[in-house]
Amino acid sequence: MASRRFALMLNSLKTNWLRVRADWLLRHKQYAAAVAAYKLLLEAGGPSPYVFAMLGYCHSAFGEYTSAIEAYDRALTLKPDYAGVHAEFGTVLSQCNQFRTARESLERAFRIGLKPTPKVPYWQRELAFVCGRLGDWEAAAQNYKVAANAQPSADVMCNLAIALWHTNKTDDSIAAYLGALEIDPRHVASLYGLGYVYYVLGRYADAIEPLTKAAEVDSKHAAALLHLGLAYANVGDYTEALNYLKEAAMLRPEDANTADIIQEVKARLAGGGTAS
Repeated sequence: MASRRFALMLNSLKTNWLRVRADWLLRHKQYAAAVAAYKLLLEAGGPSPYVFAMLGYCHSAFGEYTSAIEAYDRALTLKPDYAGVHAEFGTVLSQCNQFRTARESLERAFRIGLKPTPKVPYWQRELAFVCGRLGDWEAAAQNYKVAANAQPSADVMCNLAIALWHTNKTDDSIAAYLGALEIDPRHVASLYGLGYVYYVLGRYADAIEPLTKAAEVDSKHAAALLHLGLAYANVGDYTEALNYLKEAAMLRPEDANTADIIQEVKARLAGGGTAS
């Protein structure tokens, strides 16, 4: 009996040491070594939802998504209410374009209740992204709002603006783009998005400023240059329009539509359009 207790004690010490070492390797981003350590821990201590969860995280860290999915699935089989694993599992499924199951897993994580950690806003953004990919822009907007309130950033506000635009909340979309630009005045996606929204609304003069700034920040942003050229054409300044359209065409030489627009603008300029 004493020898059995001694053997159990030794095994407990071994598993504790293996866990400490595996966790240390994970914290120091030595993922391959951590995977080996966690596998030894499984051999020594038997199946554990925590260990399978950590294996999933390690595998996903260097893009081994199939192995990550298998490990997360094992963890959830052992502990179905493991909220953090549902969130990580959903994130990996999203990376594999399995958006419907990713949404289910992420939503379940939030229903179960996630511990307050710095990763919660990230998971909220991931859920918003997945909802958007599934075409549920209302849910995407709701989740981006929560993420923006928890951890504001230009990227989140820009994505919120896109989701709001898809739900036909035009004024709210513009406000979100402006909010993104308050955080980062050089945020290219928001500059372009704001200009694009103004352009689609027929507010061509308003579109020029954000589109110009987008092209200044990223001189190879073909879409910004194209819409900037179109905005100038719609306010009657065909010389400026032609300059930007030519730049867009150089970046997209295969785009026949831009070439046709250039010919139309040239014709208007020849017919007496406004010169800069």
